Amino acid sequence: MHRNVSSRTKKMMMAVLPPLDSESSDSEEELEVPIPKIDNTHLSDPDCDSNSDTSSAPTVRDLEEIIKNLDDLPIYDDAGVNLDTYFYPEQNFLQSNDILPLDLCPIPENLCTSAEPVNMCNQDSNNLILSSTPISIISPNSHLSHNSTASSSGPRKSVRLAERVDSFDSVPSSFVQSVEPPKIISTSSNKKKQKMTFKWSNNFKYPVDIPSNVFKNKPDNVLAPIEYFSLFFKPEIFNIIVENTNLYGSQKSIPIDTDVNEIKHFIGIQLIMGIVSMPAYTDYWSINFRYNKIADVMNLKRFQLLRRNLHFVDNSLLNTEDRYYKVRPILEHVRKNCLEIDQGSQFSIDEMMIPYKGIKAGTRRQYIKNKPKKWGFKMFVRSGIDGFVYDFLPYGGENTFHRTSFTEYENMYFGLGQKVIIELCKSIPSKPLSVVCFDNWFTSLELVTYLRKSFGILSLGTIQQNRLRGCNIIADKPLLKKGRGSYETKSDNKNKISVVKWADNKCVTIVNSYISTSAPSETVSRYDKNKKERVNVKCPKVIKEYNSHMGGVDLADMFVSLYRTGIKSHRWYLAIFSQLLDIGVNNAWLLYRRHYSQLNNNQQGTLQLKHFRYEIAKSLLAQSSIGRPSTNLILSKRKRKAMPIEAPPKESRLDNIDHFPIYNTKGRCTYCTKGQTVFSCSKCSLRLCLTKERNCFYSFHKAE
Repeated sequence: MHRNVSSRTKKMMMAVLPPLDSESSDSEEELEVPIPKIDNTHLSDPDCDSNSDTSSAPTVRDLEEIIKNLDDLPIYDDAGVNLDTYFYPEQNFLQSNDILPLDLCPIPENLCTSAEPVNMCNQDSNNLILSSTPISIISPNSHLSHNSTASSSGPRKSVRLAERVDSFDSVPSSFVQSVEPPKIISTSSNKKKQKMTFKWSNNFKYPVDIPSNVFKNKPDNVLAPIEYFSLFFKPEIFNIIVENTNLYGSQKSIPIDTDVNEIKHFIGIQLIMGIVSMPAYTDYWSINFRYNKIADVMNLKRFQLLRRNLHFVDNSLLNTEDRYYKVRPILEHVRKNCLEIDQGSQFSIDEMMIPYKGIKAGTRRQYIKNKPKKWGFKMFVRSGIDGFVYDFLPYGGENTFHRTSFTEYENMYFGLGQKVIIELCKSIPSKPLSVVCFDNWFTSLELVTYLRKSFGILSLGTIQQNRLRGCNIIADKPLLKKGRGSYETKSDNKNKISVVKWADNKCVTIVNSYISTSAPSETVSRYDKNKKERVNVKCPKVIKEYNSHMGGVDLADMFVSLYRTGIKSHRWYLAIFSQLLDIGVNNAWLLYRRHYSQLNNNQQGTLQLKHFRYEIAKSLLAQSSIGRPSTNLILSKRKRKAMPIEAPPKESRLDNIDHFPIYNTKGRCTYCTKGQTVFSCSKCSLRLCLTKERNCFYSFHKAE
């Protein structure tokens, strides 16, 4: 077998000689191709001693021998792999520096009979590993044998050596085509999110006319406030609270023995406390600030006992995967009840903060500087444009979506904000032609495209500049120079989205999937600093559409803040429970107003929120047990103490005017607190002893 070898002797000699940088170095790049080092022991004079030093520079005679025996050298491909090994995969790799001439090796029959190149793609990957020593090929016809055991000095890393090996003019095509470079497999665990490509134009060709926000179900009549509240806080929720509160008391050896009616009284008291606020909850039972509508229903010690032991799950069943397992049953029941209500077709999605400043919640507590309540639990909410909360998702870090799953496409293109939108949109009953609005924390071009193509949901939202994916829309400064009210639009008709940038005090960029760019512009009222008055400013239609749809979650948050149920406690889950309680009351009120409007075509005469809330609380406080009470409950009830009487001011007590002893029913003396008397002061209305042994009446009215 013959090889066509170049006659450029100088380059061949340089290829055979060891390079100057043949020693391994830590400073060289790891990506350089390792080339097997060619030992020159088999090229030396046979008469030379085998123990002679082969690392010295070769003489002229050695160079002449090298030139004569070029045909005996192995051939390497571009990657530095010995091509002889591809045709003898069954041979083992021997730790030897001897290389036999290819002419003395038997040639496989498939190379002689077949003109097609040998495909080495299916070879074992172990045969493609570059050995640190040359490969010895054992042949029965071989008449050359060397017993040299020279150790290998390791693979060479120099790229210049690979370039010198490329100086051979011709290599048979069968060798070149039979070798494929290994595939590079990325082992990085953090996969980058994929990005879609967009092609922008000026006109949007796929606008959609959205239907009006009409509710399908029309009621027969308007229900009582407590009946609307029962749609969201059903008896199952009260049973869960009673069962787990009694269970927690038994685990702590505290006899609680509460029932459903007592829990309703407790919740009714909390609702009234949200309307009539005091500095401390104990003030409702105090002498000076006593509020009878609360204090007459339940005494302070019993209220504190329920407040300290209120539970919603069994503490012995720890769920480490769910960060909100302490209140998960209430969360799921309230969410399920909200989803059962007729939802309409226009929604907004945003964050809602549940106030909490304690340190017991750990990393569940978040901080958002732009929110009125900056510290607390973050909850993603989907609401209607009227503030009705339909669905919510508490933020739990990496466990936020542990109860749901996403497709491979959704995991590839979307991050946390976009997945929140997708998860909350899945619960929309009638998805086609529904409209969803969100802000720039959630918005991306891929999300708006995906919602329309996959669900038929139309969406719009403000978007950050770094998410425009190469949209060649005008920059902020040139647009602001055009004046307030200027705007520019760009569209991608393939993905059916449109981008609008509008100049107000600052530039606002909005992306949507259904509003025409050729729609007539409208006007909004803005304050002009120069004229010091409000003026009309031109704006595109999408701006007004966004302003009219986006405020639903903020409106729901405002309703909660008006009469917030403040259960202040170190136990973080009570803050979430109080938020759910307020959401249930507000949803009941909004549903009441909706039904009243559907039946009367207006909302005049409807109850205000505080009156509606008080009616619910009054109904909860008025409910009592049905049937004969048990013996244990009768024995556990104590006789209620008489109401304490407030002492008169010091000036009135010591003025010596109209203080006369009068006959009264027998009772304890106010001054000595030991004796019993039937006399009291006509002005102070206090019982005071008036006997031969003690004259508390005189002592009480005497100057100290």
